Amino acid sequence: MKKETNESLQQLPWQERGGLTGHWLKRAYLVMRRQLEGELRQLGLTHPQWAALGQLYYRPGMTHSQLEDALMIEAPSVTSLINGMEKKGWVKRRQHPEDARIKQIFITEAGKKVIEPALRLGEAGEEQLRQVIPAEELEQVKKTLRKIVQLYES
Repeated sequence: MKKETNESLQQLPWQERGGLTGHWLKRAYLVMRRQLEGELRQLGLTHPQWAALGQLYYRPGMTHSQLEDALMIEAPSVTSLINGMEKKGWVKRRQHPEDARIKQIFITEAGKKVIEPALRLGEAGEEQLRQVIPAEELEQVKKTLRKIVQLYES
């Protein structure tokens, strides 16, 4: 039986035009995220932990809903993420001083020790891009991506 390869498949109409924009957006995101996740794994962190601890490092006292917005994830995912990090001793929940119904989340000293070596990884990824893509092009890519987001968020 002959093994089928991608080369043996008929080219789709949009592939003749360089592919769909969404495909390239997803592919770029995935390859960048996989690289970052490999580096985070060496530090004992997952991508969601890195993102949440980074937010809490610079914005102590965020609420669950603020983290949902900042991390672009749903409430149950934030709860699970915070529960796991609380068990590791990386974060603490405290009641809001003005509204007892609201819990604020604070990074602990143990959490700071975990996140501080990882904080520069996001900027390192940007630097890697700047090594191969001229600054003007990179700014144009960001401008275009912002337009795409605005189009679909409106």
